[in-house]
Amino acid sequence: MNGLVAAAPYYGGGILDNADLQPKVPVMGHFGDKDAHIPVEGVKKLAEKHPQHQIFIYGRRPRLQLRPARLLQCAGDEAGARTDASVLPEARRLIRLTRRAGSAP
Repeated sequence: MNGLVAAAPYYGGGILDNADLQPKVPVMGHFGDKDAHIPVEGVKKLAEKHPQHQIFIYGRRPRLQLRPARLLQCAGDEAGARTDASVLPEARRLIRLTRRAGSAP
């Protein structure tokens, strides 16, 4: 995808089927250890295969909420705090640069 600078999947359905692919952007993945659709053992193998990316496993399912500002905003939990601290500052910086260049998203 053109212009993508990072990825922060929550739940990440299908990600284990593509574990051999090398992401082209930094990834911060959030997974729950009780998710019936994404086995935690597979997530652990994914983390071992891609140590340069951040893969977090929680004792529950991480929550994600979309907000009107067109940026992903995570509902107040640890996964959200991590994503906010890493991904959102860069996304906001890129939006500011784009607006200055006259082609607002």
